[in-house]
Amino acid sequence: MAKYDWSDGPATLGAHSLAKHTILREYIERYIPILTKGGTVPLKLMLIDGFAGGGQYVVEGQGNTLHPGSPLILINAVRSICEQARRNGQKKCLESC
Repeated sequence: MAKYDWSDGPATLGAHSLAKHTILREYIERYIPILTKGGTVPLKLMLIDGFAGGGQYVVEGQGNTLHPGSPLILINAVRSICEQARRNGQKKCLESC
């Protein structure tokens, strides 16, 4: 289990967590449109990451490049999905959109 320290700014994100973030984002971006496809009632969906860390990290080996943590990844993915749904003429795909 990785231990991160935010006492002196963003923690350094390891490769294993970066992979988790990539999988999480891609999964949500594919999962929600499938759930809401053809739906006439907005979906009520609760997303919980039981292993969420801090809001931002620096990526190991990439200097001071900031990378969002899983809570921000989930929020940004849902916002992106809602924007895309509106562009496609769907009034509301999720209750929070």
